[in-house]
Amino acid sequence: EILGTVASCKHTTATPPAPVVTDLYQAYFDGLEIEIAGKKYSKAVNGEPVLKVASKKADETFKGTFHQKESAVVFLEAEGENTFALTSVAEIKGNVVLVSRYTDKPVTVEWTSNVKLMNGTFTVDNVVLDGSGMTSYFMNNANATADFGGVYFNRIAVRNIIKPMLYASVANFGFKEFVVTNSSFHVAAGAQEKYQLFNFYKSSVLHTYKITFDNNIVYCDDKGHQVQIFNYDQNIAQTGSPWDVEVSICNNTIYNAPSNNGYFKFYQVKSFKMNRNIFWSDPSINVATYCMIIYSEAQAGTVFDTTDNIAYGNAAALTIAHGNSKYIPTVNKIDKLESSPLAAAEVTTGTFTPTAAYAGYGAQR
Repeated sequence: EILGTVASCKHTTATPPAPVVTDLYQAYFDGLEIEIAGKKYSKAVNGEPVLKVASKKADETFKGTFHQKESAVVFLEAEGENTFALTSVAEIKGNVVLVSRYTDKPVTVEWTSNVKLMNGTFTVDNVVLDGSGMTSYFMNNANATADFGGVYFNRIAVRNIIKPMLYASVANFGFKEFVVTNSSFHVAAGAQEKYQLFNFYKSSVLHTYKITFDNNIVYCDDKGHQVQIFNYDQNIAQTGSPWDVEVSICNNTIYNAPSNNGYFKFYQVKSFKMNRNIFWSDPSINVATYCMIIYSEAQAGTVFDTTDNIAYGNAAALTIAHGNSKYIPTVNKIDKLESSPLAAAEVTTGTFTPTAAYAGYGAQR
């Protein structure tokens, strides 16, 4: 019962937990950093914030807070059930951030016109985009003056999509980064039978891209649609080098959205990760589905990691690479599970929850 001598003793002060921030405008105004899609923004670096409050149904005045601005960090707030509306073309000519002020109150933007991605960056966080009134597409790069710095979408919920999110019509300018995370895309019954989410169209400079599509949900109203997530015209010759394209397509839930033309259609990549995705289709669907098509003869196969993906339903096969792809993995088929990996699938709310056995697969919410 005799205690020994203490030879040494050390102690440290515990690091207090980071404060839970629900008012992003106030935090930013007070000098704190906010993070969106891996990028950090602060008043010291990005300038004074703008607070825009929707005071009526379909408030059109918010366009003026970012249209043709060199820099704009805009926090959006709605009074009651009011919404914002984009009814005429807005041009991005600088670094623009659109984010809901309160983390638990995402605002809604009725998106009936489009945004021209001309120069700079475009960031949208925690916003609901209603596309039911669309007559063309959400974004294009018409009149671009350079490769666009980056598109960063985080926690956006796009509802009632009937037109593409992106139609990049200027071939000789591309996107340095295209990042979509923690978001959901609801393809409505009125969309085209073969729907394209992000269409790089006739781009001849695909070597400039870095693409991330992680932790997202893509789902259809009915069983009559096919979806391409990233697409381009494979007949267009590519003019640039080197090919430093990095691609991540991980932890996504693709629900009732088969793709006979391939979810990801591209020319050449430096790295390609496609892991822990759930491909769910009603068993009555019979559409041969492919995850990707790569068109470059010079494509190295060693840069692909396409393991740990699961599928369910769809009477036809689900294959990693299309037969026209210049790279086809040795194990090219994703085997289908006998029972559904989803514990909950609610199209009306956009809620898709994996079962406990597949908790690490699909979109994590």
